Amino acid sequence: MATTQRQAATASDRQLRDLLARREQLKVAIARRAAEVVRTWLLDHDRSWVAVDFTKTRPEPPFDGEGDLAAAVAELPRRAYGSGLDVRGSFIVRLADLNGYLGRLHEDRGPATQRARLEMVVVRDPDGDTEVTTFLDGAQFSDIEEYVVDAGRGYTYSDWIESRDDAVEAASPAAAELLRTCYDHPPGSSYIGGAPDGWPHDTGEVR
Repeated sequence: MATTQRQAATASDRQLRDLLARREQLKVAIARRAAEVVRTWLLDHDRSWVAVDFTKTRPEPPFDGEGDLAAAVAELPRRAYGSGLDVRGSFIVRLADLNGYLGRLHEDRGPATQRARLEMVVVRDPDGDTEVTTFLDGAQFSDIEEYVVDAGRGYTYSDWIESRDDAVEAASPAAAELLRTCYDHPPGSSYIGGAPDGWPHDTGEVR
């Protein structure tokens, strides 16, 4: 008897489709980070494996009370359980399987790289706005503050200084310091109308 293979449904609503895509990105990013956390725990405790409850939601005693390990175990991908159930009915997560999932040699005991991966895709319309999409550890990250310093947009000097002050006030201290420098010495400063003579000031004097 012939069977008909059903194709996966695709949302026609753009916002729903985008949200589902972000959910999948986050799922992948969380699984990878969870594997890195468990791997680091194994190395810190000089272990090559850890037993996990058959529900795959918590490590077996005596390690079930360790917060980071417990949280990470619950998010591990299926590939982390390459050894399956042992005779006691527990899953075994081995360093070798985590290494394989993370693209490392099976016997690798080198420290993990803790640096987050930040990616930015910048699309600039010569006749319009610049669109920036940011990814953090492979997942789209939309909760960001964006500051654009563009002297070529036809600002007057007073509007430019007002824009600078608003950005500096809203930004974190480190970003505010950079923003003030960029606004006070912008590329294309000649396009800003009504600027006082001698501006930008080489001395860095704030006006």
